[in-house]
This record gives sequence, structure tokens and C-alpha cells, in this order.
Amino acid sequence: MSIFKELLRCIAPKLYYSIMSDEELKEKREQVRKKYISGNDSSSGKTLHLIDGIQLNRMNEKHEKEHPDAKPRHKEHGWYLPEDDD
Repeated sequence: MSIFKELLRCIAPKLYYSIMSDEELKEKREQVRKKYISGNDSSSGKTLHLIDGIQLNRMNEKHEKEHPDAKPRHKEHGWYLPEDDD
């Protein structure tokens, strides 16, 4: 790993993971997941969530490109839904 990438990983991890290709990000996520499961790295949980967020954003962008006229999805929250009042 180059010094620049190592420095970027320490200073701006979100940017570091954002510039990786999908395949590199998938491989890195698996490495971090294994560290998280083993419990050897206390920061691996935060890194795992960061990588998951980047992957989710990429999937959403891909979906928007494939379906430009799609309506946004509505998510219901909680156990009580107002439509049940009828």
C-alpha cells in the first residue's frame, strides 16, 4: 500500500473507501467483517458500518440510473399505521 493511501485511510477513511472499486470494497469489507467477528479490533464495527453505507449509496445510485422515473419508496415506521383507523 502506498504511503498516500495509508495516510488517507487514517485521515479520511470515508474518502479512502469511497475511491475503491466495488470489488475492492467487497474484499475489504470481508476482511473487516472477520476482524469484527473475532473481536480483535475495536474500531472494526465503525469501519464495517462505514463500508456498508458506501455500498448502500452505490446501490441506490445504480438503481436511480436504471429507473430514472421511479417514485421514491415510502417506509412506514412503528407498529401503528394511520390507515388502520378506517
